Amino acid sequence: GFIWQLGSFFVLTAKDHASATFFYRVAYIGCVLLSVASYQLIVSFLGLQAQRKYIKFGYYIGVVVFIPMLTTNLLIDQAHHYSWGYWFSSGIVHPVFLFFFSIYGMMAFVNLLVHLMKTRDRVEKNKIRLMFFAYIVCYFSVVDFLPDYGYAVLPLGFLFVNIWLFTVWFIIKFYDFFSMWRRII
Repeated sequence: GFIWQLGSFFVLTAKDHASATFFYRVAYIGCVLLSVASYQLIVSFLGLQAQRKYIKFGYYIGVVVFIPMLTTNLLIDQAHHYSWGYWFSSGIVHPVFLFFFSIYGMMAFVNLLVHLMKTRDRVEKNKIRLMFFAYIVCYFSVVDFLPDYGYAVLPLGFLFVNIWLFTVWFIIKFYDFFSMWRRII
């Protein structure tokens, strides 16, 4: 996510088409790996060892199929200048990438939902609820894909990503602390 967000910042603040084009190609490296990385977090969070093969497969597809396309106009085409700055436009293969991106997002949601329904432990259920909330909020960041298709919508996905980051940090920091505290008492 960091590569995507930092690259997007540089695209939005680019002074010319050439720099915007360079930075959107860099930013999309992070975008390609983002959905698999977020799925990996959920697999680790829930301890789903049997699903690790899907993580390896996702990274393989991202690195072998989509990242090499960044040197062409197949995945992302060219930078367009909007009133708020430059942004990318989608290439002919971009809908296939969005499908790939969505599949890993849905797998993360399904895993969270299944575990939320199965879990009886109240603390564990609260952790999963918070993580589910974080992922719902984070997926509003797909608003950043609208300008890829010509909609002049300011890409404010970073706001949703920051809420996700804070929520995940909270879960890791405080729930681990509380579970440790419960063992002491």
